[in-house]
Amino acid sequence: MPRKMRIPVLLWLFCFAATAAQSEQLTQEEKAFLDRIETTRAFKEIRHISEEVVSNRSGAGAGSVIAGTEDEKKSAKYIAAFFSRLGLEVEQQRFPVRVFEYEEPQLEVGGERFPAVNLYTTPGTYGQRDGKAYQQGNKKGGEVLALTLVDVGIGARTDYERIGDVTGKSVFIQRDDDQTGWPSLPLAEAAHRGAAAAVLYGCTSETPVPGALKQDSVQYQDAIPALSVTRADAGKIQQMLGSGPVTVSIRSRVTERDGDSLNVIGRLSGKAQPDQPVIYGAHMDRWFHGAQDNSTGIGSMLELARVFAKGKAPEHTLYFIAFGAEEAGGENTLSDWLTGSYAFTRARADLVHSTALYFNLDSVGWANHQGTLYSTPEATPFFRELVSDLDLSDRLSVQAGLSTWVDAWCFGGIRGTTSAYVQWRAPYSSAQNDELSYLDFYHTDMDRFDEKRISNLPLDLKIAALAGYRMSRSKVLPYDFSATASWLEEGLQADAKLVPSVDFGPALGAVTKMKEAAQSRGGELDESVRLSLRKRIYPELVYAGGFAGGLRTSSYSARLARLVEAQTALQQGQVASARAALETLLGASRHLSPEPYEDSRRRHIEMTSWNAEQGQLPPLPPAQVYEAYQLLDDSPELAKQKIYQAWIPVKSKLQGALNHLQIVMEEVTAAIEK
Repeated sequence: MPRKMRIPVLLWLFCFAATAAQSEQLTQEEKAFLDRIETTRAFKEIRHISEEVVSNRSGAGAGSVIAGTEDEKKSAKYIAAFFSRLGLEVEQQRFPVRVFEYEEPQLEVGGERFPAVNLYTTPGTYGQRDGKAYQQGNKKGGEVLALTLVDVGIGARTDYERIGDVTGKSVFIQRDDDQTGWPSLPLAEAAHRGAAAAVLYGCTSETPVPGALKQDSVQYQDAIPALSVTRADAGKIQQMLGSGPVTVSIRSRVTERDGDSLNVIGRLSGKAQPDQPVIYGAHMDRWFHGAQDNSTGIGSMLELARVFAKGKAPEHTLYFIAFGAEEAGGENTLSDWLTGSYAFTRARADLVHSTALYFNLDSVGWANHQGTLYSTPEATPFFRELVSDLDLSDRLSVQAGLSTWVDAWCFGGIRGTTSAYVQWRAPYSSAQNDELSYLDFYHTDMDRFDEKRISNLPLDLKIAALAGYRMSRSKVLPYDFSATASWLEEGLQADAKLVPSVDFGPALGAVTKMKEAAQSRGGELDESVRLSLRKRIYPELVYAGGFAGGLRTSSYSARLARLVEAQTALQQGQVASARAALETLLGASRHLSPEPYEDSRRRHIEMTSWNAEQGQLPPLPPAQVYEAYQLLDDSPELAKQKIYQAWIPVKSKLQGALNHLQIVMEEVTAAIEK
C-alpha cells in the first residue's frame, strides 16, 4: 500500500508563526523590507508557471519544458516580460544544446496499453537524427518494436548470468539507483547483452510513489530505446510474466538535433557598488509540470525581483537569472546537466568573479521540519547569523559545501563565487519517515502544485531576501576565511583517522597558519583580495560529487582505507569482508560486465565535463580494483596482488593532493599577510 503523506501539525504552526515573528536582531529597515514579500502572490505565480505558461503532451513527460524547444522559448518569453514590467534591464544569452523532442510513446505489454515516458536522450524506435530518418523497429515499416519481454531484476551482471541470453529481446529492469547507480549503467549492460529495448520502473526500492511516472536524463546512453513505467504498472507486468511468455510492443518517435537554449537575465543597477553584484538564479526547464522542481524556484525569484525592484535602489547591482538546460542539454559529456549556468559562468567570468553572492533557488519551500542551508565555507558565519536573526537556528543548520546537482555548483564550485541555497529535506529521505519524502515526487508526473507541500516557502523567501538585502548593502564583504580554515581542518582530521599511515601534519600545519593569519589580518583585507582568495581555495581543493562535495584528499583517503581493509581481510582469510570493502570502493560499477566497465572508464577519460575544467572530476578507482573483485573467489592470492597494485597510485595521489593543499594554504597565508 502507498505510504500516507503525513505533515506534522506543528510544522504549520512553526511556518506561519515564523512569517509573523521577527527576531530582535533585525533592524527596522530589514523588517520593513521583509514585510514587502507577498507569499500569496508567490504561490499564485508558482501555480501559473507550473500549470498554465506551458502545457503539452511531450513523450518525455506531459508538461515538460525541455532545453532548445518552443516550450522553453515560451517560458523564457514569460519571464522576460515579467522582468520588463518591473523595469529591469533584460537580456537573453543563447548557448548550444543537444535537443531531443519525443512524441507520446505507445507501450503495450501482453496486448494491454500502459502509460510510459521515454527516458531522456535514449533513441526512439524511429525518428530523425540531425535531419536523417532512421527506423529500428521490426513492425509497421520500422516504427514498432515487437519483442519478448524478459525480467532481469536490477539489470546487474549477475542477473544476466542467471537468466541467460536476451539478444533481440526487451529487458524489464527495476531501477535501484542505490545499487546500480544512474540508469545509464544498467542500460549499458543491457545493450552489451544484446537487448533491443528496455522498460524500466522505480528509482530506488521504495520510490517514487507507486502511481508515478519517473523521468531522468541518462546522459550518454543512446544505444537502445528505453521507456519508464510506474511501479504500480510494473507489478501488473510482473504478474503477466509469471504466467508465461509476454510480448511487448513499443512505438516511440524522437527528433534529435542540435539547437540553442537560453538564459533570461534581469538586471537592477546598484548605485554605489555596481561591480560587486548579488545574483539570484533558478532553472526554468523541468520534467512534467515540475511544480516543485522548479516552478517554485522561478516563482520565488520573480517575487524577489518584484520586492527589490519596488524598493530603494540597492547599493550593489542585482541580477535575476532564469537558466535553461539545468536538467539536461550538454552534448558528449559525462555531466549533461547545469548546462545553462555553466554557459553563463564561462561567458561572464569577470562578472562572476566579482559577484558578492550567488543565491540558488531550486525546489523551494518543501514541507519538512528540518533543513540545511549550504554555502561556500567563507560565508557560513554570515549565514549562521542570518538564520539566528530569523529565529530558525533550531530548524535550519548551516553547512559548508555545495552539491553538483544545483546551479550553485557552477558559481561556487567551479568559479569560487560565494554561493548558497536551502534544502528543507534529507537528500534521500526514507519512505517510512514522518514527513514528505521528496523522492516520492522528484522528476515525476506527481510533481503538481500543492500549497501544503511547499509550506516552507514563506521562510525560504525571507532567507533569500534577507541574504541579498544584507549583502547588497554591505560596506565590506562579510567573508571569514578562518571559517574556511576550520572547515579544512575538520576534513583533514577526519581523513587522517581513516589512513593513520599517511602524514597529514604538514598540510594541517599550513591550514593552522592560514587560520591564524585570517583571524589576525582578515578584517584588513582589500576587497579585491577577498574576491581572489575565494577562487584560490574552494575550487582547487574540492572534488565534485554528492550533496556537499568533498575535499580531494577525502576521496583518496576513503579509497586507501578501503584498500587497506580489503588487503587485511584477505590476509586473514576473510573473503566476504574483502568483498564488502571492494564493493564500497567500486560502487555501482561492480554490477557491470568487463566490457561495459571498460567502456565506462573510457568515457570517463575521453568525454568532456564541466567538472574537468578545475580538475574536479574524481578519477575512477584503479582498474586493478575491479580485477581484484572478479578474482576474490577463485584466486584470492592474485586478488591481493591486484589490490597492492591499486594501493600504490592511490596513496601517491593522496600525497599529491596533500602537497597541493599545503601549497595553496601557504600562498593564501602570504596573500593575507602581505
